[in-house]
Amino acid sequence: MNDVNVAVIMSVYKNDNFSQIKEAVDSIMLQTLHCHLFVVADGPVCPDVHDYFLTIAGKNNCLFSVYYFPRATNLGLAPSLNELIDYVLQSENKYLYIARMDADDICYPERLQKQVDYFLVHQVVDVLGTGCVEFSSTNESIYTKILPEKNKTLKKELIKRCPFVHPSVMFRINLFRDGVRYPTDTKFTEDYAFWVLLAVKGYEFGNVQEALIKFRFESDVLARRRGLKKANSEFSARWNAMNQLDCMSLENIFYSFAIWGLRVVPPSIANIAYKKLR
Repeated sequence: MNDVNVAVIMSVYKNDNFSQIKEAVDSIMLQTLHCHLFVVADGPVCPDVHDYFLTIAGKNNCLFSVYYFPRATNLGLAPSLNELIDYVLQSENKYLYIARMDADDICYPERLQKQVDYFLVHQVVDVLGTGCVEFSSTNESIYTKILPEKNKTLKKELIKRCPFVHPSVMFRINLFRDGVRYPTDTKFTEDYAFWVLLAVKGYEFGNVQEALIKFRFESDVLARRRGLKKANSEFSARWNAMNQLDCMSLENIFYSFAIWGLRVVPPSIANIAYKKLR
């Protein structure tokens, strides 16, 4: 046993950039709070990525360890996150928190410490995000996003926007000991569906009012958010959320249709709308 209370989970797959993965992992290694990193390879990855994780997983110590789980089959994000959660729960170490991390983003050194500190002060909060700095491929800061802090506001606005910057989120581990997992019956909207599930179950949300991660926002980000399948999946998720949270209203219905439209309009219009609606 040791005094590491935070497990960080990250999924990588074949299209992830090797240098960006190393940046992400380095930012976890340099945290002011000791942590362990759990990584699953969701299907075959490039040899450089595979060898890199095998190498750093072989240098574990009590204060920072990497646990690497390669898988031959690509199952998708939600099954990969659930697999990682199960690995953490089965570990001999008794973690108190599980933090998300994406393979192309960067944590500020004090991210984990500040989230744990927030949890210690706000005992009712179960799920905690942070703000982010969106940055470009040239490392230029584009925009600083700070989401509302309080549970009531986050849930009230859940139909209109996600309550969290998803790679910034940290959970109390008891949430997962309760049996909660990412829904695997949704496509393109795993994170949003999970926030809705947690809201329905009554878990408390919160956000640190500070940017503690750098969120990579390259030219293809909005492109990945577009398309008819993505639009339909998002609309269905919002409609289900309105039913489950008993917040069906003309305003929310109109907003859901408006977002659907933005997913199918030309990129130039979508880009303008995103800048206005961040």
